[in-house]
Amino acid sequence: MTPTTATDGIYYALLRMAEAAPVVTAAEPVGSNGRPMSEQDVPGSGSPQPAAGESDPLATDRAICESIGLDVLGEQPGREIVVFSQRKTDRIVKISQLKYADLLQIAGPVVKERVHVGPDGPPGSHHFERVKEAVALLAGQQRLRDTTIRGAGVWPGDGGRLVLVGRGEAAVWSPADKSIERAEKPKAAGLLLDLDTSPRWYDHAELAGHLAAAEDPAWRQDAVDELHGILSLWRWKTPGAASLLTGLVLATWVQTAWRWRPHVALTGESSAGKSSFLIALAGIFGKMAHLKGKPSEAGLRQTLGNRAAAVLIDELEAGRHRKQVLELLRTSSTGIRIPRGTMGQGGAEYGLQHLCWISAIELGIDRQPDANRYLIMEMLPPTARGREEYRRLPTDDALTALGRRLLAVAVWACRDAMALADRLKTREIVGHDPRGVESLTVPAAMLGVATALSEGAAGEMLDWLAGQVEREPGREPDHAQLVHAILGSTVSLEKGQQATVAQLLTCTTGGFSETFGPLERVGIAMVADDNSRREFAEDKTGVFFDHKTVLRYLLKDTDWASQQIDTLLLRLESAKRSRRRLGGRNVRGIEFDWATFAGRFLDTSEGENSETEQVDV
Repeated sequence: MTPTTATDGIYYALLRMAEAAPVVTAAEPVGSNGRPMSEQDVPGSGSPQPAAGESDPLATDRAICESIGLDVLGEQPGREIVVFSQRKTDRIVKISQLKYADLLQIAGPVVKERVHVGPDGPPGSHHFERVKEAVALLAGQQRLRDTTIRGAGVWPGDGGRLVLVGRGEAAVWSPADKSIERAEKPKAAGLLLDLDTSPRWYDHAELAGHLAAAEDPAWRQDAVDELHGILSLWRWKTPGAASLLTGLVLATWVQTAWRWRPHVALTGESSAGKSSFLIALAGIFGKMAHLKGKPSEAGLRQTLGNRAAAVLIDELEAGRHRKQVLELLRTSSTGIRIPRGTMGQGGAEYGLQHLCWISAIELGIDRQPDANRYLIMEMLPPTARGREEYRRLPTDDALTALGRRLLAVAVWACRDAMALADRLKTREIVGHDPRGVESLTVPAAMLGVATALSEGAAGEMLDWLAGQVEREPGREPDHAQLVHAILGSTVSLEKGQQATVAQLLTCTTGGFSETFGPLERVGIAMVADDNSRREFAEDKTGVFFDHKTVLRYLLKDTDWASQQIDTLLLRLESAKRSRRRLGGRNVRGIEFDWATFAGRFLDTSEGENSETEQVDV
């Protein structure tokens, strides 16, 4: 082809020169020191492609951060990056504004050897911009939440392992091969760990020795017996309470591992020794004890943070904070999270994973779902001899030493105890509903494994422990408590008189309008087969509740006022939805069979033993 322009002539001349030139092999790029320069040394160069068969596309970025001892934990919702180096945690507010001096402060002298800012650097070093790029890429892979990073305490990891998070290190216990390893990085057993703010609450060498000793059933039995002897110094309403509490102390050490966590309620007179008992427990749990008096919900939640501490709450008496604290503790049983808004519009989730110990003269628990979460231990005032025994309690150092032995027993037994609890929770025990039985399986299973009992013997222990629990009287399901609240409400009559709903429903004298007119005004009516209004229907077949009117007039100042009571009423036997004419309106409500309803909630018998006083309207 003949060139037609000057430009074409230059092009073809260059082409002929290239064809005539000899083939040579490209030399490796070198830096100013004359040595070959890697791709990482080139400012602004991207990450190299992974090698054939490499599954991790960020392997090179991880290697860069590992070379300077930097662990990238992830990013906060506001894109703040959390890193760990030199046994401390730091936060990089904005990675694009990170300076070389900042990296020196975070990672230490190794940065001077492995990171350079000029065009060239020592062999194996990385350009500062490439390090920032690696940090950004790794941080973007993990979004951190309030519960993502585990603080001080014992946590379940992957593979059935337990991770004890301490100051600057963690201990990883593998129950499969009975081994314990030290971890000095904030990642172990699939968990992110807070090794910076955690206290030194255990000694690794001592823990390893205790776990080895725990293979001996006699060694475990000695630790359990010593704890039982201390807890028996207090005077309990039920003699076997100390055994139940011993199992619960062991379970508290590994509280985050349980699928269901009961709480312990210590009740009794002000002089019974509840506070001294919690102080003794604080000595056993040592630096992992979180002993507080009359906390607020926010104060308890914020001071606990991400720690699996032993929560000990003293004097949780009636007050403006108790309801909110009990609501927070409700989340702890299964570890559920409560989402709440924040001022930054980012949102946050709150909740606990703790087996909590509470003391109060009275706990103020009326709802059945709350009552099932608590094992209530009634404490009696000490005798003169008992007060002397308190003075002979072991020293704080001795209690803490015992606590560390108990920690090893709990960690050693945890996996088998959890499996045993899952099998025992299906056991039927008279007087205890399934949730209450599940609460009792926690201490029973822990004691059973710790003391080398067979599964049959552990089941018998569960039955025995159930007899030691103080069940508060009148603990009925919510729907039954709701009906009692309605029946106990007062209704205004003529001439300034008043009567309860129960008294009016059981009234045997007076005409229909005199007796049931006031009831209809508050949403209650009798029902006959033909829906008639006789003087007093002897053939009444049911009672009808207009639940909205009942809520407005009879329950407006009670805890039921904010609840959907028709859902609760429908749980009663013979309950059904229906429509009736009431107070000049055709309304929807809940209807009950009269014989069934009266037989359960009303005393229609005659005589002195009648619980409901008859009223003559």
